[in-house]
Amino acid sequence: MENNTKKPYIERKNGATLLHIGDEALWYAAFRSFRPSEENLPDFYGKGFRLFCIHSSGIMTALAQRTIPYSEFGEVWSGDGEYNWDNLKAQTDMFEKLAPDGYYAAMIDLNTPAWMLENNPGMRDTWTELIQEVTNPTWREGAKKYIKAYMEKINELLPGKVFAVYLLAGGTTEWYTRLFEAAIDSPSENHKNSYGKEIPGTKAFFGSDDGILRNFKKDPEALEYMKYYNEVVPEAIADFAKCVKEASNGRLLTGVFYGYVASERDGTVRAGYNEAERIYRFPDIDIIISPASYDLRKLKSTSAMRAPVDSITLNNKLYVHEIDAATHLTHNNKFAALHGVPDDHMENLAQTTAYLRREIGMVLAKGQGFWLFDMFGGWYKDEDTMNEIEKIRKLADSLKYKDMKNISEVAFFIDLNTNYYVTGDSDYPMFQFQIEELNLMGMPWDCYTTGDLFNENFDEDRYKLFIFPNLFKVDEKLIKRINALREKGKSMIFMHAAGYITDNGFDDSKMEEITGIKLKRCAFDSAKMKLDIPGVRETELNFSERINAWRERQPGKERVKFNMPPVFEADGRYEVLGRLKENGSAGFVINERAGGFDAYCACAPIPADIIAYLAKRAGASDITAPGTVVYANSAIMTVYSYEGGKIKINSGGRKMKEYFSGEEYESGDFVDFSPIETKIFLLE
Repeated sequence: MENNTKKPYIERKNGATLLHIGDEALWYAAFRSFRPSEENLPDFYGKGFRLFCIHSSGIMTALAQRTIPYSEFGEVWSGDGEYNWDNLKAQTDMFEKLAPDGYYAAMIDLNTPAWMLENNPGMRDTWTELIQEVTNPTWREGAKKYIKAYMEKINELLPGKVFAVYLLAGGTTEWYTRLFEAAIDSPSENHKNSYGKEIPGTKAFFGSDDGILRNFKKDPEALEYMKYYNEVVPEAIADFAKCVKEASNGRLLTGVFYGYVASERDGTVRAGYNEAERIYRFPDIDIIISPASYDLRKLKSTSAMRAPVDSITLNNKLYVHEIDAATHLTHNNKFAALHGVPDDHMENLAQTTAYLRREIGMVLAKGQGFWLFDMFGGWYKDEDTMNEIEKIRKLADSLKYKDMKNISEVAFFIDLNTNYYVTGDSDYPMFQFQIEELNLMGMPWDCYTTGDLFNENFDEDRYKLFIFPNLFKVDEKLIKRINALREKGKSMIFMHAAGYITDNGFDDSKMEEITGIKLKRCAFDSAKMKLDIPGVRETELNFSERINAWRERQPGKERVKFNMPPVFEADGRYEVLGRLKENGSAGFVINERAGGFDAYCACAPIPADIIAYLAKRAGASDITAPGTVVYANSAIMTVYSYEGGKIKINSGGRKMKEYFSGEEYESGDFVDFSPIETKIFLLE
């Protein structure tokens, strides 16, 4: 592939992650659709969008029993070494006609095409059963041959205009095994040979030794298989990404939908995402893409990113937030009805605008990118809606030259290794529940994996409070790192079973080594807790009730009632914030020490106002009172209110100008919000 243009690259500058193409530095604000056409392309191009996605696929979507194709242009990969380039050319010709100054990411669907399945009896469909074929050399080598040929052709059709290749495979092209039974049934010969032994059946994912926890003393092969299941897919992604780099002489960027470990509804281990750190760190992957959180996208919620965006940023990657929620224009759209995700029923332009500003304002505060996904067309087909979208795009573009310093003083760490030790049928969405509360605490926060604590670029000095929600199984290296933070006077919060699982099994005497607090396993299973924090409020925590209400809303399998075991109580020597209702013992405590504190809570999530209290006690500064959604850096603040009313906003003494209205405010002013309204303030 001829290297006839400047190499596109990603630059992190002044808190913004910019895409450089030729002599231009672009904020990643893009348009995507399964149905790009004369109906929507001119709308977005006319509003200044320059980045587009070309999606080549003959695969069917999940809708209507897989009878609706991703692309109407048809399959390109038509045989072994055979390609229907006319189908690709028809698409590129349309983009060139309707968006002549556009730049393109080529989305290559690598899933097993129909002809490959027909020619290879016994081969599984990677779209549904990726794990069965992910190491199959017939598929892998054929897909790499396709990548190389595709890149050669698209460079010929769009010379100098393609900046990236996005690698698509697996369930909904997001690299997971959609038919989960494929992970635990009899493997294909190739899969069996790759794993090296028989799959250990359902116990690999659904075993339990103490409540929702496991120690694998009885079935070590289950842990071995789960790790294999999660490791082999990123290995395949890395192999394909290396192919892109080699075929383009290192010129093109590579991207992938992968690693939704922050707000994942069905468990990161079952999804196969639990080794996401490998992809975040892999040098041949440049761009991580994720849809907006499904459960937290409702107007009454907060928005959220399904991937730990600050971990991605720390590893010098571009994050692209996909916004695909149904809008007020989709009430009669048959495809939106089929989509079936838990989108809100947006009633009017004002609600759609508030939602889009909240989603995009969240990502802009992190200095990262987004695209608007007009999924099957009609999501945004309205002049007033497009005018609002243009305003948001112009805001993003203006931020390229701002000094967007990270001002977060609270850091939240997801421990991926621990996920292997939580039984696969617990549906234990600790992260997404706690993330929603963090978004409501009235101050910005950052989201990492625990592996980032060992990144030489991690700036620990900035943070006042470190939150560890799931350190159930911790190695000595991480224990030493936590103790080093403790010695520097950093305040920390630990939750539930922190340190309970050791190499020798369960041991509550080891929990103090992690938490700094002496804990004991309770004889009962109820984690109901009464909190009484002076100056904050009295409240009851009942995680089991909350998770069971959430589970009842989820489609699919029958779900048994959730309970919290194991449950732990603290020694009585500490300051008590909450007591377990079962016996009155301390379930939420603080241990003050030099320069900071250790806090432990027996259940999760900790409510927004309580965690805000702890953050301020650790020395962090707030922007609003708890209950308001806030995303902020040193240049902008995104504030969303569902209820509306007068909200006091602290901007650290700096003047604020609301971007859309032009209204100006002083720090500490009370700002009027209508119900369901997002304001984005520029800071002078």
